[in-house]
Amino acid sequence: MQTSELTPTPSLDQKPKLNSTSHQLVPAPWRLHGEAWWLFLSLTGKLEETISPENDHQSESHPDPHPLGPAHFDTLEAASRESASVPGVFRGGMGTIQIIRYHSSPIGPYDELMIVPGEFALPDELHRGPLPRITRIYVSTLQSVFSGRLNWNVPKHLAQFKFTPATTGELIVRVHALESYTYTKPTKTEGSRIEPIFASTPFFSTIITPYGPPGLRLPMRLSALPGVVTSLGQPPVEEGDISLGLSGTKLWKEVNFDVSGRVGLIKAKGALKDSTGDSRFADGKNFPDFKPYQIGIHWTDQVLDFFEGVNLSPKP
Repeated sequence: MQTSELTPTPSLDQKPKLNSTSHQLVPAPWRLHGEAWWLFLSLTGKLEETISPENDHQSESHPDPHPLGPAHFDTLEAASRESASVPGVFRGGMGTIQIIRYHSSPIGPYDELMIVPGEFALPDELHRGPLPRITRIYVSTLQSVFSGRLNWNVPKHLAQFKFTPATTGELIVRVHALESYTYTKPTKTEGSRIEPIFASTPFFSTIITPYGPPGLRLPMRLSALPGVVTSLGQPPVEEGDISLGLSGTKLWKEVNFDVSGRVGLIKAKGALKDSTGDSRFADGKNFPDFKPYQIGIHWTDQVLDFFEGVNLSPKP
């Protein structure tokens, strides 16, 4: 199978010159244009935990009490995971894995991988019903990390994305975790520079294949579909290494969004191998392994509107 690498995200190729004082918030609303692939975890029922025991770091005598495994949250978002572990907080509903290539956005092109397990109950004092939540998400630029966390409480972290198209029409997607970075102090002529160093082995990989009649694309707008919720309920994000854009917030946010475009059908399979040689989508550490429905969708010309996040404060 002959393959060729697509052009990587420009900002990473150019080694972004960012430091703790150079991050600039690009406020919402945002309109983004791109291409996306959605895999469905569930439609009405609860998401089934699919992390393999070898990566769950739990023994049978000491089972993990959380309804979602540790890979559903970054270690920085421990508080969010704790709140999600309370019985009855995770409500299920439609769960998705989303892979997105934004060709244009208010901060330029970037790539994204996220999991939305389903709906979660918000704290009682906020007097708001259950809403979907992004629990883990990776993007390919530091500017997206910084603005996404501040604008919407979306717990973004930096990763490297590789998209390899095949002559057969398949697309191989690989996502590599950040291992470390080098920091160059500012000089009289240049600002400080951060150069990310990514793992050589991907933590997520899938092979996506078109499915159904060639060229079949149907118009779709998410907000027009009955029963689909187009709001997120995002808990505060913890502050981490600000050089990596890991800004923090204090209040819950409700975020309205909409997605439109034309969609076709796809199939996807895991492209990683576990210790027994079986295929899997993710390593179960940096991202949860999962078992999606056989059929997913491909947004060929996705338009995403992400509106201003609304702070949610306790009501008397």
